[in-house]
Amino acid sequence: MDGRSVTQKLIDSHQVEAGNRMGEEIAIRIDQTLTQDATGTMVMLELEAMGLERVATALSVQYVDHNLLQQDHRNPDDHVFLQTACEHFGIWFSPPGNGVSHPVHMERFGKPGKTLLGADSHTCAAGSLGRTPDTPPVLSATLFIHMRQLLCRCYAPRSASHRGCYGIP
Repeated sequence: MDGRSVTQKLIDSHQVEAGNRMGEEIAIRIDQTLTQDATGTMVMLELEAMGLERVATALSVQYVDHNLLQQDHRNPDDHVFLQTACEHFGIWFSPPGNGVSHPVHMERFGKPGKTLLGADSHTCAAGSLGRTPDTPPVLSATLFIHMRQLLCRCYAPRSASHRGCYGIP
């Protein structure tokens, strides 16, 4: 064993640029992105405005699971726009009724050792690295973040000891 935590191994295996000292900016490769309808419409409009042809990530999925109430034409119109934008950009489309994005993504697309960046505060429920309220890095599939201190805490559940690592800002 080399003494690194699982988090450190994942960051090292996805690092695009060298250097991983605490507080420094690092660049990591993003394997998957997740957007939902409340944020995805703006994301697709931004991608369209930038003239993007296809996303650069290995997998990107657009879920329709937030704005389901259809009292007028606006939400259904957004859903049609999202579906056609996904066809254009090479993004998987999950229509209304398929389920909530986080557990569905984890069940259908979750893979150990892959990074996931989502435009939703609950993306961490699918085992993601983080979230962003803006356009996910589908252009270059690279995310620039500040390296955080990793703190390992040991605690003993009823049966055996368990070691967990937590990111500390």
